[in-house]
Amino acid sequence: CTDSEAYNYDPSAYINDGSCTYQGCMDPNANNYNQNATVPGTCTYNQPTVSFSRSPSTITSGQSSTLSWSTSNAISGTIPQIGYNISPVSAGNKVVYPTTTTTYSITVYGYGGTSASAYATVTVYAPPNVTLSVSPTTIPQGGTAQLTWATTGDASSASINQGIGNVPLSSNTTVNPTSTTTYTISVSGSGGSASDSVTLTVVP
Repeated sequence: CTDSEAYNYDPSAYINDGSCTYQGCMDPNANNYNQNATVPGTCTYNQPTVSFSRSPSTITSGQSSTLSWSTSNAISGTIPQIGYNISPVSAGNKVVYPTTTTTYSITVYGYGGTSASAYATVTVYAPPNVTLSVSPTTIPQGGTAQLTWATTGDASSASINQGIGNVPLSSNTTVNPTSTTTYTISVSGSGGSASDSVTLTVVP
């Protein structure tokens, strides 16, 4: 072989007998594929990339968010938290309904064992719920009763009408109205808002 580029080049040869062989990447999916190679050599591959997002980023339990992705040099991919093989691989979206705050991951795979990953978190708030009670429910004029309330879910503030104002999310207070009165508590926060009412009867 007289070709200096050949794998079996013989510098002492002066007649090429057609026996030249060439070393190189023999994988047509590689970016350095050599169609003339007959001896395996090192292959290099384009590294896949992926962008991953969610919209909206915060929801209330029961609502949905859309995961979106865009890739390059990828041949497959998966979102393991929902057991989903992405399709189309190049770009797409998937609607999810998480019940708690969840971080989703996406991993895409390219030729030659290459891969890339990205992450997106959907924050889930629980709708608030509040209950208000009074004991006793009937008092004589001049008497007192106790309001008791409890709040669950993602609420950050609470207030009661009839001049009571801002209160802790869960607590109690003593009231002594001079006439039958309806008390309403209102709570609000990241999860939304809620209210509850109770009536205290005052007997003259």
